[in-house]
Amino acid sequence: MTLSITPAADERATRFLAFLERLRADVYPEPPSVQHTEFTRMMWAKLREVVSLPPGARVLDVGCGQGLALELFREAGLDAVGITIGSEDLAACAAHGFHAVEMDQSFLDFPPASFDLIWCRHALEHSVAPYFTLAGFHEALKPGGVLYVEVPAPDTACHHETNPNHYSVLGRSLWLSLMQRAGFELLDGIQMRFEVPAGPDMYWAFILRKGAGGGPGAGMPVLPAAEPADGRQDVEVNFEAGGREHTMTLRLRPREYSEGPMLEALAGGSFYEPEVSYFLTNILEPGDTFIDVGGHVGYFTTLAAQVVGPTGRVYTFEPEAGNAARIREHLALNGLANVELFEQAVAEARGEVSFHVNADNSGGHALWDVGEHPDNPKSRAGHDVRTVPQGTLTDLLVTTQGQRVRVIKVDAEGAELRVLMGGMLLVMAREVPFIICEINEFALRQLGATGRGVRAFMAAWGYHCYLMSATEPCLVPYPPEREQSPEFVYNVLFTTQPV
Repeated sequence: MTLSITPAADERATRFLAFLERLRADVYPEPPSVQHTEFTRMMWAKLREVVSLPPGARVLDVGCGQGLALELFREAGLDAVGITIGSEDLAACAAHGFHAVEMDQSFLDFPPASFDLIWCRHALEHSVAPYFTLAGFHEALKPGGVLYVEVPAPDTACHHETNPNHYSVLGRSLWLSLMQRAGFELLDGIQMRFEVPAGPDMYWAFILRKGAGGGPGAGMPVLPAAEPADGRQDVEVNFEAGGREHTMTLRLRPREYSEGPMLEALAGGSFYEPEVSYFLTNILEPGDTFIDVGGHVGYFTTLAAQVVGPTGRVYTFEPEAGNAARIREHLALNGLANVELFEQAVAEARGEVSFHVNADNSGGHALWDVGEHPDNPKSRAGHDVRTVPQGTLTDLLVTTQGQRVRVIKVDAEGAELRVLMGGMLLVMAREVPFIICEINEFALRQLGATGRGVRAFMAAWGYHCYLMSATEPCLVPYPPEREQSPEFVYNVLFTTQPV
């Protein structure tokens, strides 16, 4: 038998503070960069879409660097103070006239309920005790105050977890759990994928509100309670389209790479991929035809089928058998009989093709070796290649005779150009006004294409291209000659209509 004696509180504090002091050697300055400037401005605009701050609201910028966000807060007429433990950053802030003080984010020296907003962009991963730090944020916020947190994801090409002063590069679900336990309610969660010289990278952003139930231990119902025996969870979505109320039910796996964010968004009262979802619910009308290439588990298929109604039609292509079964399940759950499902790949020619099943992401099956992607370690360890039938969009030419094909959505994991090449006869014959494409630059390159090449192809057919965004302006002109988007995966709209 051994006896364990807990040191006195003063001794524990001394040990911890000495440990933090040793970590001072890991601190480095953070001069502004083009990429960080773009993302800071983009996420500040996104935050202001979600929450409203009155003039003069008090803001705390945690890890303020050299004042990138403090400049935005000053432009907005807010009363902002920044904190940092970097002497060079403090000097830079002072030179620009910003109010910044030396302070550790985990030991805030402000009275309780001091701030309307705490902005914490790329700082929380530097905390050795993030739960403790979040609890301090909660105490410093006014009732109903807002917390913005942005952190890097682990296991990307940048390997953020190996940075000398990154101590908490955690998984997304763990971040949400710590935020919940610290007493915060999730308002919005954003996943940002983009390309850097090292390869694909990803950040997570969370917009949170101080919960009414107090500090650590307060509940945050991020996910719905209903949970079938196989671990999937049911979520009910209520939305309006064409002046009518709609309800759809989806059964999703919270721990699956692409379904988890979908479930979280829907359970939180938001659309998944809102820029696409809102476009479809505003453009599609009863009686329209919608074509969904790359149906995944049926989110957009189910959404569109509700909007076009029993007089409309939805044609969905999904070559992976498991996903196809999920689509059929969702059609049955929602009592939809206006969808025709084709279990085949789509490209520029008919035949059979090798199809690579993604073990890491149910939305990432492709016509190229998905193990080549750095985010797919399971797929790399065990290749699952199947032979599936392949058709073209032009095959629907006879089927859609007399129908109003309003929107085609293409999400084919890099095969988008091939899909469009094999479908332009249908597109032109049916005078399709709107085509939405997900552009995944990494995936496109695996099949010898680029996002710019897709844009140039569609421009040759008379289609104008717009970058789709969940924040205003929602449609930004994106001609072929413009530089590639800084985001690694994004959606574009091709249209012949004036915007």
